[in-house]
Amino acid sequence: MASSKDTNIISIAKAKADQTAAFNRATYGEVIRANRIKMGLSQPDLAAILSTSKNYVSNWEVGRTRPDMNIIPDLCAALGISISEFFGVHTAMDDLTPEQREHMHNYTLLDPRDQATVNALTDHLLNAADAEMRRHCREMFLSIFHNDNMAAAGSINVLGDSVDGEDEFIRRDEISERADEIITVTGDSMEPTFHPGDDLLIEHTETLEPGEIGIFVINGEGFVKEYRENGVYSHNEAAYPFRRFTTGDNVRIVGRVLGKVTAAHRPTREESAILDELQRDGKI
Repeated sequence: MASSKDTNIISIAKAKADQTAAFNRATYGEVIRANRIKMGLSQPDLAAILSTSKNYVSNWEVGRTRPDMNIIPDLCAALGISISEFFGVHTAMDDLTPEQREHMHNYTLLDPRDQATVNALTDHLLNAADAEMRRHCREMFLSIFHNDNMAAAGSINVLGDSVDGEDEFIRRDEISERADEIITVTGDSMEPTFHPGDDLLIEHTETLEPGEIGIFVINGEGFVKEYRENGVYSHNEAAYPFRRFTTGDNVRIVGRVLGKVTAAHRPTREESAILDELQRDGKI
């Protein structure tokens, strides 16, 4: 039986938790730590100012949690930064070009009636741009199930069983439109082709041609491997030798690996916000 080191399918729940912690640390934790030190405050000092515990501050800085919205104004005041600086954005005036500043100045010279005309035109243009972005999101993205019912030991639910997971918005292309689900990789047996944490686009199939990479359930354990006659092949061949099927093996093919989910497949922050809103409203 293969060791857990050879397993290539990880609990997506843990992967997502790690990704969330990394995001929180980069987005909020490093800002808090850098400005806390700049202000000459220790973690207990900052916690005392905010009437909270040192553990809260520590968890923010390492990314385990992020500050609640209702504490952010007091937190920013303690750190000596604006709320815009905390979220890594500039104020609107900071981003204006000289031409835009001139337009703003000219706007103040208009009488109220003409300002109302400009406001109405601006609203019309913004509404048209918003409608176009919504159309773009509806047409350019599809929802693919991200399989969550995986375990580090390698077990995987066979097709047709009830599985846990959630749908994920992926940008349409020739590969993603063929995908039936997404599965996350763990372990190094398929390096350099796939690395731990890679999300794979899977097309459900019960057969593969030699040389194709697929998701296999072998004696209850899930693997991503290249199929070859009478067995499966690991691309990290020096560490993982060819695994030949025996008469006692229970082998099931879950699907064909179409490729990796790339950064280009992911929606931008603006697209994500619109997609979430469309989904909540039942419009996608």
